[in-house]
Amino acid sequence: VAAAVGDSVLHVSQRAAAFFVECSKAGPAPLAAVLGDAPTLNALRQLGSDGGRHASVLQLRTLAVFAELAGTGDGQFAVVARCELLEPAVALWRGGDPLVQLNAVELFGVLARAPAGVAWLEQCEVLAELEAVVRVAVGEDPMTDLLRPAVVGCLATLLEVGGARAAGLLLGQLQLVASLWPLLAARETEQHCAALAALRAAAASPAGMSAILSAASAESSGGGSSTLGALLRAHDERARVGALSVTAQLVATHRTAAVALDVV
Repeated sequence: VAAAVGDSVLHVSQRAAAFFVECSKAGPAPLAAVLGDAPTLNALRQLGSDGGRHASVLQLRTLAVFAELAGTGDGQFAVVARCELLEPAVALWRGGDPLVQLNAVELFGVLARAPAGVAWLEQCEVLAELEAVVRVAVGEDPMTDLLRPAVVGCLATLLEVGGARAAGLLLGQLQLVASLWPLLAARETEQHCAALAALRAAAASPAGMSAILSAASAESSGGGSSTLGALLRAHDERARVGALSVTAQLVATHRTAAVALDVV
């Protein structure tokens, strides 16, 4: 079955991948039993092994299967990590090929569905590397500009599905809101819309709400409007919708916090 994951006929490959996914959904024990078979594990490792700076379609497809297995839950993540099936994804991210990096970023978002995935990404220092991409000024490097919306989208996914640990790391330790804020002034729609989506995810937590309100307040302290406020009146519909989504989430989070205080 493992060899069939690499079959050149796509639907055969998909059926084989589905077998492993179903094992993962059944729980950590069935997945461990399947991956505990040495020939199976060796075949999978070969398919997903690091092929250098430029990944093949087969390798990316296989790594997507590994991410799906790991993202099912913490127990399954531990099994996949113990089998050392995830390291090639990090190697591809660090390989420097922007198109391959786009695929790696998508894999990281899947891994974060399991809380253990957030911890693993932190341990591998991937979270800090993703945040560093956000901090590069728009226009400074064309390849980074190409990569940044996907990276910001991945960070938004981490905030949405990664729970309190992801929020604490990204909003507290890495100060993500401060890194995202300058992107709101970018001329390129894909840049500020990606930032708005991440800010909406950040606004769902009290820490993110506080950081956003502080950034907006600091920006408008001179009497002018904040960039977020300006986007509410932008000509571009996507920008207006994104800014409204952030604003609505801020109100919802504030209301929830106020109710919690009343209960206490």
